[in-house]
Amino acid sequence: MKLILCRSCGDIVATRAARRTCQCGKSWSTYTNARDAIYGGEAIPLGLANKSLATALANRPASAGGSRFEAFVIPIECPTYRKVPA
Repeated sequence: MKLILCRSCGDIVATRAARRTCQCGKSWSTYTNARDAIYGGEAIPLGLANKSLATALANRPASAGGSRFEAFVIPIECPTYRKVPA
């Protein structure tokens, strides 16, 4: 799953087919096809490992601790999530 973190307002927004912006409007992202996406502004791209998240959700405890999953900062040079000018 691709997300953006806005450096200005701290909002985290999931990338979708329609362009989405953060709360302050300084960061945005959108999918260009089923796999690739673009982002811009003050955004820092983030990723959630889909399988890791699915496993954590399936093993969600009733109380205490929660389930951990893998999240990561997407590198500056990434062929499937590119920064473009506004």
